[in-house]
Amino acid sequence: MTAPIGTGPVSRQEALFGRWPWTTVRFLLPVLLLLLPAASRGQEGLSTLRGTVTDPSGGVMPGVEVTVEEVATGITLRKVITDNQGNYEVPALKEGTYRLTATRTGFKTLVENDIFIASDQVKRVDVQLEVGTTSTRVEVSGAANVIQTESGKIGSDFSGEQYHLAPMPANSYSSPLPVLATMPQIVTDAGNEFGVYMAGQGGANLDMGMDGVKEENLNTQTVNMEDVEEVKVEAVNNSAEFGRIGYYNTITKRGTNQYHGEASYYHRNSALGARGFFEDQKPLKLYHTFNLSGSGPIIRDKTFFYGLWNAERVPEHTFFLENVPTEKMRKGDFSSFLTGTMSSPCVQPGAGDPMFDTGAIFDPTTAHSITCSNTALNPAPVTVENPFVFNGQRNVIDPSRLSQLPLTVQEKYYPHPNRGSPDNFATNFGWIFPYPGDQYHADVLV
Repeated sequence: MTAPIGTGPVSRQEALFGRWPWTTVRFLLPVLLLLLPAASRGQEGLSTLRGTVTDPSGGVMPGVEVTVEEVATGITLRKVITDNQGNYEVPALKEGTYRLTATRTGFKTLVENDIFIASDQVKRVDVQLEVGTTSTRVEVSGAANVIQTESGKIGSDFSGEQYHLAPMPANSYSSPLPVLATMPQIVTDAGNEFGVYMAGQGGANLDMGMDGVKEENLNTQTVNMEDVEEVKVEAVNNSAEFGRIGYYNTITKRGTNQYHGEASYYHRNSALGARGFFEDQKPLKLYHTFNLSGSGPIIRDKTFFYGLWNAERVPEHTFFLENVPTEKMRKGDFSSFLTGTMSSPCVQPGAGDPMFDTGAIFDPTTAHSITCSNTALNPAPVTVENPFVFNGQRNVIDPSRLSQLPLTVQEKYYPHPNRGSPDNFATNFGWIFPYPGDQYHADVLV
């Protein structure tokens, strides 16, 4: 059998990448993978660790090697040497717990454990070395600073775990805003669950971001709190990098040397709630929120992963109100429109000028011209139509004049009233409409 021109055996590589040379593909893929994280990574609210190294007499010590290691991953992030004033500084640190090691010949090695650094923080850790051999290790546990001395900022932070433990309105599950009211210089609007004020400034006047990537309006920012490692708030005296008085930043989770997994389910049901004041029927409201996350090492001490899958199934209903024709209107009877108030098409009408009810409907086939009695104010003839009258009833159309086609359309597409009095034509039809709001969300971080 002869194969058609242009066909033939196709390798697996050609099936995936077309006719590109396989060596080119193998070269480009690693390059793209290396470039992608650098291009997509935000600033993440990076922090700085600084301090001064002294000897037992309090004198500053230049030339001390300071090593900073991230405890969760076991990765040594930076090695620096103290300057002539004994100072060191390690910038660009993510939120987390760190271990600091200071070494110099002739002195014992000092290990400072459990140094927690929040996002967008400048933390000072001063250390003092003791005389001895470098093989002797002195280990201490880092304590939290009682007073922030490195900047004049006023703010706070809370972890994703603190969020989960906080009491939360049922419809604010995916928003951290209700928890912000517990922080200094922050209040929330009692009449608006999405309103927040920092030092007197509303949400539209605040800087905010996700992993350091700026967003414009705090009131419209929603996050999946299953994704959150920390929420950082600076309410007063922000640094110059932020253009507004307050700053709100959400830091997402990442992988560590330990495997972690979590599955959760959140449920809300209208069977446990009350009917709304304007609702004739209680709409169905069901919220099914599924979360599945996992993290851990790909290559221990080198490469880590974090992944989250979130599904929100919301097969809820909404109650609507609309205006539809009353049963009388469907048959041409608009007598309920009559108001009893009279008006005239003539300016300053006199005796003999026509007067009509302000709610009258008019027969277009009876159009004719009249001359008003006050010709000075009405120099030109006025065109008028006669009001509909049938069997002596005003505002009623003769049923024989109703076209069958619009009556058929009306019967098929316009629902009959189901609420209110027979002559009520405002919000006289109510119905429950399926209004699902399903959402799916996935995050993968390597």
